Amino acid sequence: MICFTRGLQGIGSALASTSGLGVLAVTYTNDDERSNAMGIAFGGIALGIVLGPVYGSILYEYGGFVLSFGIIAALALIGGFLEIISMNIAVSKNDAIETGVFKLILDYKIAICAGTIAVAIYCLVTVNTTLPIHMLNEWDSTPIVRGTAFLPHYVSYMISTRLVGYCGNKFGRYLISFWSLIILAIAAVLYSFANSFLFIILPGLLLGLAVGTIDTSMFTQLGYIVDMKYSNCYGAVYAIGDIAVCLGATLGPFINGALVSIIGFTKMFWVTGIITLINSILVLVLHKQKENTVHPQK
Repeated sequence: MICFTRGLQGIGSALASTSGLGVLAVTYTNDDERSNAMGIAFGGIALGIVLGPVYGSILYEYGGFVLSFGIIAALALIGGFLEIISMNIAVSKNDAIETGVFKLILDYKIAICAGTIAVAIYCLVTVNTTLPIHMLNEWDSTPIVRGTAFLPHYVSYMISTRLVGYCGNKFGRYLISFWSLIILAIAAVLYSFANSFLFIILPGLLLGLAVGTIDTSMFTQLGYIVDMKYSNCYGAVYAIGDIAVCLGATLGPFINGALVSIIGFTKMFWVTGIITLINSILVLVLHKQKENTVHPQK
């Protein structure tokens, strides 16, 4: 039953995320405006993520699973109803030939952007899955403390998404993603030395700052690549981005959960830091290249 319900949640999230980002890309054709819009969208995602662990830990402490998921179900229904009545939903036919997902993923720029998103989520989910268990086993933390531990990185995630629009337009999205990966590696190393709640605040802030910057800048860059080289495939390219998110979220617990039992909590985070540094080299290569400004044939 848990697998079935989690599957339904994944389907709903994927549909909402891919279509929502596609609507933003079509609505905001100017690259600067789109970057700012993406920042607002990811800021909304971050707000929900900030409230989720704290809300869940408190309600679980006092009301159990039924109260927690009952309120979530009610909020989902209210959100869907508001979206139906507030949006002008219409189906329009587009005669342009859409570029397929498989052709897009063979583009090395799209592949590296998607890979960078996957690595960022890989690091985030690694912290989300291994840190609470470590806090419970080593520090004997309560559910509320374990839920509060996520606040630093999700608050900084929310803040960073609002700054990416300006920084990405001024310095370049590849460059800020490169430095974000370096910060991500530093955060991973700092997590390996954490021995109390106070010592996870700084790496948490760095983690959220880096992941929020990477998510917003790389998803915006995917739309920009489509504008420059392809035609009528925002849905396909953002599907690739969402697949990258799912890949990182799957591999994080699967790989690092095993690594914790084999090499320990500390060394596992060092391995995670090395992975981000390798990815940063690929992003730096893209930054050094000149952008292809050949516009697609309509």
